[in-house]
Amino acid sequence: MQIKRDDIIFLDTNVIIEAERAGILKTLAGNFKKLATVRKCLQELDKGNKSAPDYIPVDTKFISEKFSLKTVTQKEIADLLLKLENEIALDPGEEELLAHINSQNINVYFICSPDRACIRAANKLGFIDKVISLEDLADASGMKKTKLLYHFSKRWLSIFKADLLLEK
Repeated sequence: MQIKRDDIIFLDTNVIIEAERAGILKTLAGNFKKLATVRKCLQELDKGNKSAPDYIPVDTKFISEKFSLKTVTQKEIADLLLKLENEIALDPGEEELLAHINSQNINVYFICSPDRACIRAANKLGFIDKVISLEDLADASGMKKTKLLYHFSKRWLSIFKADLLLEK
């Protein structure tokens, strides 16, 4: 899989926070023309637990300006939940992200998320091959050897996908 500058790349809340923690968020936004997220992820970033010792502040104004913010309807969420047959419980941000993707006719896109439920749902929806790691995204940006937490790595995602596919 080759990630290109013009591909639509959907990022969840966790990825945006980790990209900020690793100091690569602005570089990613400069290298990829079509970064996207949903309004619920923006709300999660804005809300955050500011008193937590590991809290990472993210400039939501920057996200609003540099990302394409998608609005998701209740119908899109209902359609997603019907397809998932109540088998997978998603966090609100990932639920909206997948509901938007599921409702669109997008040919070239990627989903950047380390969320296990999100990846399981992507598998059930038939687009697990579209799920990438933050490390994949950083590498495609020319940022090799970026220091990321393990569950944002290519290795973690590869192992998780393999285990998921073997469960079938």
